[in-house]
Amino acid sequence: MVEDTSNEIEGIIEDILINNNVKLGDKLWKLRIESMTSSILDLVKMDLDRLSSLNMVPIEFEIPFGYWGDFTIPIDGQDLKIVGKIDRIDKVLSEDKYVLYDYKSSFYGIRKIKDILLGISFQLPVYIMSQGSRKIIGSGYIIIKDGMVSMEMVREEEMDTLGIKRKGKYVLDEEKWNELMLNVVDTMKDYLNRIFNGDFSINPKHCDGYCNYKDICRYNSRR
Repeated sequence: MVEDTSNEIEGIIEDILINNNVKLGDKLWKLRIESMTSSILDLVKMDLDRLSSLNMVPIEFEIPFGYWGDFTIPIDGQDLKIVGKIDRIDKVLSEDKYVLYDYKSSFYGIRKIKDILLGISFQLPVYIMSQGSRKIIGSGYIIIKDGMVSMEMVREEEMDTLGIKRKGKYVLDEEKWNELMLNVVDTMKDYLNRIFNGDFSINPKHCDGYCNYKDICRYNSRR
């Protein structure tokens, strides 16, 4: 069965590469495909073990939100549409509790709770808010490269449900969870109001060394 699954994954990867005009004739691409297949297969195995231990099951993938005006933020009397896609939603079996995930190829690019508090990253809180009345008990990242899961927002009362043994900064009680959500909305409003008012001052809170626009950026951290 594992061999059949491996062959299926390999076939899907090859189809994607061919559709993107990649020529698969050389040995280097064969090695790359084998490596990607192995990584995905290991991820699936680890994921199934983790889901079994937590009594959870994935229920949705690539979930769009906001495209139909169902998720907005009010600013100066206008409802601004926020759109996006959640990579995956898991559900606790026999309970209406959900966990949201974003897939990452590696640990690079993962945003911690401090990044959310500093107004650098809104991704996970926005995902949570987009689900309305659903009981979201946690959110984080699944790392494709090694199959690890990095939880970055967890409700304190659901630590046991999520298999969390130690309380870190990302574990929030009800009050702090709600405060965080309100803070994110206020910060987003502040950023949008600045844009509407023509404020494009060069004062980033975070400057990524791997930014695609660094060659044309006017920001200099040494000034």
